[in-house]
Amino acid sequence: MADGSEQLQAPRDAVAAEPASVPDIGVPGTGSTTDAGLSLKELERRHIEQVVADSETLVEAAARLGIDTATLWRKRKRYGMK
Repeated sequence: MADGSEQLQAPRDAVAAEPASVPDIGVPGTGSTTDAGLSLKELERRHIEQVVADSETLVEAAARLGIDTATLWRKRKRYGMK
C-alpha cells in the first residue's frame, strides 16, 4: 500500500519483554503492608539503597540505576545514606 495507510505489525513470534522481577508495592485497601502508602521519595530511597547494596561499586550502582555517579552521590547525600 503506497498511499501510507499500511499498518505496522509485530512479528508473530515477538514476545513482549517482561522485567526480571517486579517489586511488591502492595495494593491499597487489600491489607498488604509491604510498601503500600510510601511516598515516591521513600520508594526511590529504598530502591537506591537496594541497588547500592547489590552492586560491587558505586559506579556499577549508578549504571544499573541509569544515572550519573555524581547524581547518585547527590541522591545518597540527600537521603542520608553512607
